[in-house]
Amino acid sequence: MHTPVSFNPSRCTVIAAGAAALFSAPLAQAASPGEPLGPAIDISAPYSSQQRPAIARNASGAMVVAWDARDGNGSLILAQRLDAAGNPQGASFQVSPSGYFEQQATVAINDNGEFVIGWYDATFRGAYVRRYTADGTPQGDDMQVPGSATPAIAMDDDGDFVVAWTAGKSFGGNDYTCSYVLISCFNVGTSVIRARRYNASGAQKGFGQIIDLTTQASVFFGNGFSTGMFDVNPSLAMSHDGSFLVTWDRVGKGPLTGVYMRRFDALNLPGLTQRVASNNGQAASPRAATDGRHGYVVAYKQPDGIYAQAYGPLGLGIGKQQLVEDSPSPGDGPPSVSMDAASDFVVAWPFKAQRFASGGGKLGLNFAIDTTPGASPVVASDAAGNFAIAWGENNQSIKVRLFAGP
Repeated sequence: MHTPVSFNPSRCTVIAAGAAALFSAPLAQAASPGEPLGPAIDISAPYSSQQRPAIARNASGAMVVAWDARDGNGSLILAQRLDAAGNPQGASFQVSPSGYFEQQATVAINDNGEFVIGWYDATFRGAYVRRYTADGTPQGDDMQVPGSATPAIAMDDDGDFVVAWTAGKSFGGNDYTCSYVLISCFNVGTSVIRARRYNASGAQKGFGQIIDLTTQASVFFGNGFSTGMFDVNPSLAMSHDGSFLVTWDRVGKGPLTGVYMRRFDALNLPGLTQRVASNNGQAASPRAATDGRHGYVVAYKQPDGIYAQAYGPLGLGIGKQQLVEDSPSPGDGPPSVSMDAASDFVVAWPFKAQRFASGGGKLGLNFAIDTTPGASPVVASDAAGNFAIAWGENNQSIKVRLFAGP
């Protein structure tokens, strides 16, 4: 049983008190598109290890950053709200309970400032989310959602949100269990992407639907050999009206491996499944973003580079696939991408970023995010194209830097 964290002002753990006063002066300054709006902002809390930030920004520029931190009892999820100028709004706060191993935060925000934070609980091998009002007040306790990995989440203007996850499925047994035949661990199954919609009160709206049914059954052997395909690594982007796009990896061995996407309308009615690109059976870790009006972009990583493809409201590609970076480091994590209301977009990766116009053409050259390299940069844009990038530095601090757009 997962122990929820109840909101009680008299017991609430306030972290980094005084941060609001420290950053009370506006940080933004005049800058040309793509130039920084000031130095990096340190939003770290007093923990020895802090890493893997997630960031969300709404049309007016309000932001929420969530990240992993370690204390003496395990790991937990922290978060910080910031205004459009980068000023912290109150102190950073604890999202998940203490005493467990909570990690891999994800966050979504709507234009009213309401937000939802998700994470993976390695202790109970479950996924959780927690909802908040615009002023940071929790809307109830944390709630478990399906899946046994980090949930992908996205939110619309009504406060409804969608959660997507990887679901394992065995034929004739439990998920990924084994039967010993001739001293070999043998199992037949596959994994699919599921999604479920929740209303603003956190109540389920319908069942967890399978995003695509074309994944082939897979065979696992204890000697490390496997054949077949698996759907993994979902990412979500949601428009203002509640329609959304899911993108994911299909990995393994088979003719249909690749990066895929599928659009759903506000009533959960699906469009066609579309293959974005080949991935040679290897994870490309796609990430999706939207302009809020049914325009989307998908960015992903291949061995020979980082790529991005923009799509219009009907799901048709806009322009050609763009090579964002031709020499990513093998150990780098997935790219991050964000889109403004005019469909301009930004892609970030360790430790650079590149701006693009709505048609997919590059806006200027790629640029270093900061003079001190960091890890796991993530990007989020407002409606006007101004964007913020958050990253971890030396596993000890979380930084945010604002840039002028588009």
